[in-house]
Amino acid sequence: MLLLCRWYPLYREKMFVIFFPSLSQIGQLSGWSHSQMLIIAKLKMEGNARKVYEASLQNDKELTYEKFKEAMTSHFKETPPFATEFGKFSSAVQFEFENVKDFSIRVQGLSQKCLESDSENEKVSESFKEKLLLSKFISGLKANIRAQVLIADPSSFAEAVDFALRVERSFDVASPNVNFISQTDSNAVEGVKDGFTKTLDLVFKTAGTP
Repeated sequence: MLLLCRWYPLYREKMFVIFFPSLSQIGQLSGWSHSQMLIIAKLKMEGNARKVYEASLQNDKELTYEKFKEAMTSHFKETPPFATEFGKFSSAVQFEFENVKDFSIRVQGLSQKCLESDSENEKVSESFKEKLLLSKFISGLKANIRAQVLIADPSSFAEAVDFALRVERSFDVASPNVNFISQTDSNAVEGVKDGFTKTLDLVFKTAGTP
């Protein structure tokens, strides 16, 4: 045991992913008990790993190997940097074949990843998160849908999603898939498209009226 202990490498805070599985495998092959593995783990710590142990676990008289492993693993568990998650959120745009509902779910999920935090110092107010989500959702929409949503000027994310869905449905009615339209229905479709175009013109004129 002493020979293997001397051979076993020291580990720092970022090495627990390799250290604990390796220690468990060697322990099984060598017939070490959990008490012996705990002693080896404590002897092999350095850097921030040792600082964390001395500050929070050293005086625990009931410390077991499993408890020690869980505490160290949880403390140094790597999470994606805020900048990475926020970058994904801020650059999100609606894909060409992505509908409004799917885009709204995706952008909301991205916002939760980058804006939710367990740290008291990093908590973001709900009102700020709502405004940021609303702004990102609208700016990421396809141009033809975004224009209509901007005119409506929704005050909440839910309201923006609801209006965007209605705009999307109106576009679907005005421009259906021609592969599924019979010759008999062509005149009716043209009438819908003409009416829709006139409605859009009226909306833009009204919006531009002082």
